[in-house]
Amino acid sequence: MTVVTSLWVYPVKSCKGLSVTEATIDENGFEFDRFWVIVNAKSGEFVSQRTNPALGAVETEFVYRGTSVVGVRLSHKGKKDLTVLTKNSWEKRDERKIDVWGDKMVTVSSGEEAANWINEVLGTSQVYELVQRHPSITRRDVSSSRQVLDKKNIPQKTFTTGFSDGYPFLLIQEESLGKMNSDMSKSKDFKPSAHKPLTMNRFRPNIVVSSEGGTQHDDDDLWLEIQIGASTFFCLKACDRCVMTTINPSSLKRDPATSPINPLAYLNSNRNFGRGALFGQNLVSTTPGSVVRIGDEVKVVSFKSDHHLNYDLTGKNDSFCSATLCAASTVAVGCLYLAVVKFGSKN
Repeated sequence: MTVVTSLWVYPVKSCKGLSVTEATIDENGFEFDRFWVIVNAKSGEFVSQRTNPALGAVETEFVYRGTSVVGVRLSHKGKKDLTVLTKNSWEKRDERKIDVWGDKMVTVSSGEEAANWINEVLGTSQVYELVQRHPSITRRDVSSSRQVLDKKNIPQKTFTTGFSDGYPFLLIQEESLGKMNSDMSKSKDFKPSAHKPLTMNRFRPNIVVSSEGGTQHDDDDLWLEIQIGASTFFCLKACDRCVMTTINPSSLKRDPATSPINPLAYLNSNRNFGRGALFGQNLVSTTPGSVVRIGDEVKVVSFKSDHHLNYDLTGKNDSFCSATLCAASTVAVGCLYLAVVKFGSKN
């Protein structure tokens, strides 16, 4: 049996995440996940740890009124905490046009106090501003059409996201990270005293799952439709990882390219099928309003057909052991699906 072991939301894009026991799904992902984003005040382009690793030191905490989230509290070592409340009404002059990966969106400024706090934390020559989602128009279509090969088995509707890079949810199996750490520890350059196992927060998932016995890794490669509690998800594609995975969340320093625990180097060598360094699954949900909880069982409703895996299976990239793609989970009806993947012989 596979169950949810942890849930994460990231109130401010690229700042520290919050571990929660349950999360409600809305039309853009989990409620208040990436509800705020920091942007360049001049260009409107979003800011992330890719260019500003210092964002990883900003702690986040929801502000509640009763049981309702009404804002976020930001904290940083040596600075007074900043409380930012959500805006439900504003003047037209408070609206900001921003750019997230080429998508233009209208957002709402969180004000001068928040901007000053962010600029003091980042301490660069650039001028930054904190903005929140516009409740009616800040959303982007999920960019699935050109990347998902198994389109015919996914609901024909428009899925949206907010300030996330491209998809509303990211799911990772604990066993997959365990496999990565195990493989890295076998490197001739690995030194236990200097190289610590990678932690899950480096990969910024929303949903972390684990299988009973902890023996199956990368099972999710073959999942198509899954049920988590009362929520339905579709695994659109494996997540193409970026340089942010090389930032140590504790020290905020990047792993050297030659480090035996550089995850991007590992994934490019072991899980690159012509579609990038793949780790975790990008999901969409068809059940807004439903709640996902820690301990919920993950039921696989359907698998990707073997010729619709979201990888390039042309034989150009064969360093990953095909056995990891041949293991499929048992469905509720007890059928076992086996995907036999044959790669080329180039070494």
